[in-house]
Amino acid sequence: MLHPLRNPRHDHAVNRCLVEHVNNKLLFYVPIGCLLAVCVAADTMADTMTDTMAAEDTQGRLVLDVARLGILVWLIIVLYRIVFNSRTKKSLMITSTLLVAGAVMISSILPPMIEKSLNRVQFPRPSDALIKWPTLMPAAVDLHARLLVADTHSDSLLWFRRDLLRKSDIGHVDIPRLLEGGVAFQAFTIVTGSPSGLRFDFNAEPSLLTDTITQKALLENWGLDAVTTRTGRVFAQTRRMHDIAARSQGALQVLLTRSDVQGFVAQRRAGQRAVGAIIGIEGLHCLDGDAANIDRFFADGVRMAGLTHFFDNDLGGSAHGIAKGGLSTFGAAILARMEELNMIVDVAHASAALVDDIIARATRPLLSSHTGVRGVCDNDRNLHDHHLDAIAKSGGLISIAYFRPAVCAGSEGEPASPQTFVDSIVRSIMYVVRRVGVDHVSLGSDFDGTVAVPFDTTQLVYLTNALLQQDLSEEDVAKIMGENVLRFMARVLPA
Repeated sequence: MLHPLRNPRHDHAVNRCLVEHVNNKLLFYVPIGCLLAVCVAADTMADTMTDTMAAEDTQGRLVLDVARLGILVWLIIVLYRIVFNSRTKKSLMITSTLLVAGAVMISSILPPMIEKSLNRVQFPRPSDALIKWPTLMPAAVDLHARLLVADTHSDSLLWFRRDLLRKSDIGHVDIPRLLEGGVAFQAFTIVTGSPSGLRFDFNAEPSLLTDTITQKALLENWGLDAVTTRTGRVFAQTRRMHDIAARSQGALQVLLTRSDVQGFVAQRRAGQRAVGAIIGIEGLHCLDGDAANIDRFFADGVRMAGLTHFFDNDLGGSAHGIAKGGLSTFGAAILARMEELNMIVDVAHASAALVDDIIARATRPLLSSHTGVRGVCDNDRNLHDHHLDAIAKSGGLISIAYFRPAVCAGSEGEPASPQTFVDSIVRSIMYVVRRVGVDHVSLGSDFDGTVAVPFDTTQLVYLTNALLQQDLSEEDVAKIMGENVLRFMARVLPA
């Protein structure tokens, strides 16, 4: 029974106003709260992460999961308002505007936060008195200033929201920092597929929907083709590389041929400040089953490719895959075509069986662009001694990476220091030197590859410093730091 003094219509109006008020508050506070939660999660994980395994797995997954949850909650609230509270054009217009504005805000804010949490510099700058860095010898500083440093692997093209022509405090590589670090040559590689919940030891091939690169391409607006196909992701990143070079006013030069390399090296030796680059691909699952795509990639500037990345595919097995098998019939056909095109075959991330099969079939020098060696750090990702022997025999190069699982930096359960990290990198380099000779070892950082590293590209003088303390001449150090790579590129790229 209704109270005689109360008006039912008035109660309904009050309740409706209250619902509208609550909805408006939710629409404002929930997205703000979700974005703050993402910020806190990203910064907290960036501060507490202590090893590369976390960077490659738990950390990135948690950041993305928090971001996805925030976006999902917000979209549910917005859609609720559209369905139940959009009886007027004005209400619908406001809701739609908020939805679009929110999508733009998320696309702008989330990518840098995610990259900051994934591509970490493990230690503060050497100027920080709280962190003890190795003492630089004057001879090392002098030598490094005269070197042409070369690095055969970075994933910087993957981070679309960062302009590589501007110096940044996010990530590891941009053109100003490369020049500051004395880097003359940088290989930029293309990533087109990565499973959600990435593991270091085994992964199944992700579907398009569970592929984190699909989500990244959508979030950062790479274009419809890049969202729906892995082939499209290759062209999105090659376009980005060529656009950066075109805007750089000569500071970045994409090298396509042997004569390009020779001309560029002559310019650098004459004093020109510039970075030479080649484009590579991690994992030819991006062929999408069409062998003709390898020619399309080559025509768009790709000069290096690994057959597999983080999962087994239709070309062969991955060191991180499930079967970890050898070369398939399709893979053998692609390998033969790459050699016809004078494309560099990269065995990084390949399973041991696949590396064996590639070695058995290859007729040109091979490269492992970012790796470790089992003689120092024994895991599936790193190369066996017989692989080192065969790559050197082919006239190829073994490029040592900087992240923890590649070089086993630090003891079990103990955070690595700058000194132990540098020593671990140099220990792997020297293992290759003693095994196959100084002419077959080089640097392959894996910068910007969702790894935590001891320093960014501006601090490579610490490697020069540590190498000079080994039984090496200045000429040998110069080879390891870059001359081997420049000589290799001038010999193996197309004429």
